[in-house]
Amino acid sequence: MRFVFPLLICAAGMAPGPAVAQCAADEAPSVGVVLRRCTDGDVRWVEVVADLASADVGARVSRPMERGAVVEEWAGAVVSGAAIAVPAGPFRFADLEPVGLTVGDGEHWGTTADS
Repeated sequence: MRFVFPLLICAAGMAPGPAVAQCAADEAPSVGVVLRRCTDGDVRWVEVVADLASADVGARVSRPMERGAVVEEWAGAVVSGAAIAVPAGPFRFADLEPVGLTVGDGEHWGTTADS
């Protein structure tokens, strides 16, 4: 048993370290936003850090009449100069109705309520 312990320590010391993502910063689309494109093997993602108190940063939620648009279509047609667009909270696929109280661009989604 005396020799097993040092052998285990030695084997553990040779194990490869954890994978580390590689990230590159994009040119800032506005003063209050930082975008970083990252990869880890075959996985790719974008990290966004937004200063919501910055004068040039805002948020916009879709209105009921914009229901059913995919993110890319919506961002291109509705919000000029948008740095990012993300699909938001949960919704029912059958009627594309949001779950929970939803207000988009000052317009209440009529069939939604606080739950």
